[in-house]
Amino acid sequence: MKLLLTVVLFLCAFYDSVVAQMVVSPQSVNDFKVVDSSIYVIEYSLDFVINPDSPDKKESDIIVLEIGKNVSKSYSYNLLKYDSIYTNGKTRGVESVPLLQLPVPPVEVFKNYPKGKMSVVYRSPFEGPVFTYAEDAINYNWTIHSEKKNILGYPCQKASTVFRGRVWTAWFSFGIPISDGPWKFSGLPGLILSVADDKEHYSFNCVSINNKKSPIKFWDWDYENTTRDKLYSFLKKAHENPVDYMKALGSEIIIIYESETAPKKSSFPFNPIELE
Repeated sequence: MKLLLTVVLFLCAFYDSVVAQMVVSPQSVNDFKVVDSSIYVIEYSLDFVINPDSPDKKESDIIVLEIGKNVSKSYSYNLLKYDSIYTNGKTRGVESVPLLQLPVPPVEVFKNYPKGKMSVVYRSPFEGPVFTYAEDAINYNWTIHSEKKNILGYPCQKASTVFRGRVWTAWFSFGIPISDGPWKFSGLPGLILSVADDKEHYSFNCVSINNKKSPIKFWDWDYENTTRDKLYSFLKKAHENPVDYMKALGSEIIIIYESETAPKKSSFPFNPIELE
């Protein structure tokens, strides 16, 4: 199945009007290995800012956290839905599928997989590589505060930390004594139900908690091994010069300027959750 590879960039008179999100291509979800079985399935609403120069313009997604006895997995609901549609179409012999236009975080995080480490899967823009890297379990050095509040009927307590360039505030519940949370977050004596950075560029808020048994899947994709630092550098360059990046992937690039006075600029805003 071929994707629609012709990319049109509308470069307008104002920076905020530039295409804001580098989209990702779908992947098949037919082949996988089961690495655990979930005990809890938690859903978080995620509000995030793509362009740090326009912090009031936010996108949204649902982040699913599957928690097993040994392994947990955090991923984008919208991206999995897109992959499932693509896979079903491929099975039926559909010739092409458009790139996903919804802005989504194209990342999956597996905690304690392999044991004692964290595996991260990141899909680079358009038809770029699917990267994977492993890092040691993270010590967040949380500070637990006295403030308390209820979230979804669960009593929660406040905690804060500084992590890779952002200041984070979390609310965790002793009522669910599992040291886990959305994305890479963990390390508190209870499940994290809410966590946001001080600029509110990334804000996760729990919307549902279910005791649900389902397989936790690690997809059988064609991965390219990397490190976190190398991935950051790769993505930064791709966002700063997307035309060269997409040409290197074999895409046909068409640039349309709104007017003769429009700036001849084709970079994409880059606002990763990890700034360092």
